[in-house]
Amino acid sequence: MEVLELLTEWLQEIREPGALDWLQALNNKYGLVAMELPPPPEGGWACEAAALREKALQLGVEGGQLTQLVMRATDDKRISVAEAEAITAQAMAEVELLYRTIRNARRAAGLEVQ
Repeated sequence: MEVLELLTEWLQEIREPGALDWLQALNNKYGLVAMELPPPPEGGWACEAAALREKALQLGVEGGQLTQLVMRATDDKRISVAEAEAITAQAMAEVELLYRTIRNARRAAGLEVQ
């Protein structure tokens, strides 16, 4: 594992786009999911509670967009490849936003961020 960590760190340092592909493949092999989150601002948000509220409101909007996509796509009781890709992209954007929401909530409460 240490060698993999060192190799991964080196690949990230040289900005290799596939630096984490091996980790994603390993997770997939065992039915797990790993997601790279964008980093928070340096030092966190000026007001974590405000950032948390903003994300909660954004989740409402994003959830409505996902519902709209699914309802339109299922009108004909079939899902095309393009519709599946659009639903997947929207759902993954929401999953990322949920994880970022968790990160804000934990930081706002002074808990460790994992």
